[in-house]
Amino acid sequence: SSEIKYYEGSPANEIGTYSNIQLEVGTESTTYEAYQSQEYEINLGKNLLDIGTTTFTLAKTYTGLSIPAGSYTFSVKITSSDTDYSKSRVYFYNASDTQLAYIDLLRDTRSSATFTVSDKITKITMYASTAYGVSSGDTATYENIQLEKGSVATTYSPYFTPIKLNKIGDYQDYITGTPNNWSIKRQIGEK
Repeated sequence: SSEIKYYEGSPANEIGTYSNIQLEVGTESTTYEAYQSQEYEINLGKNLLDIGTTTFTLAKTYTGLSIPAGSYTFSVKITSSDTDYSKSRVYFYNASDTQLAYIDLLRDTRSSATFTVSDKITKITMYASTAYGVSSGDTATYENIQLEKGSVATTYSPYFTPIKLNKIGDYQDYITGTPNNWSIKRQIGEK
């Protein structure tokens, strides 16, 4: 609220109200502006998936993703009990459960594949082999899973939780430092 009531005496009697209160930096006062805060997120990591390593039988599905249309590279080391094929398959779907793309990845070595999707990825399904019927009973471990923007596979980096930054007028939180040694400089208090 932009209103403060003030009291005097005992018991307290309301004497008046201050409204449209504004605290400013500097020595000049300006016309009252209602408080407006903007909050935005920034992701400092390149890995878009918060999975890491997973072991499963047949298939493993991750939902609730929100990865925009574009070109991506998926990298992982896969080990599988499947002896019929030398690759495992990963499918990418949109919110309507329509398949956008799939990739086949070699096993027993760090492998990567690049693909392009024309819609937002909301679901990923990884198989122990190349498909549902073929993977039956097979177990797989997907180690150090990484999905990154672009067509170049880079060294694995764990997922970073996006950071919330705030802004009010000309004042905003910011990030400083280098990729492996960064910090947040808060100029706006956290809610």
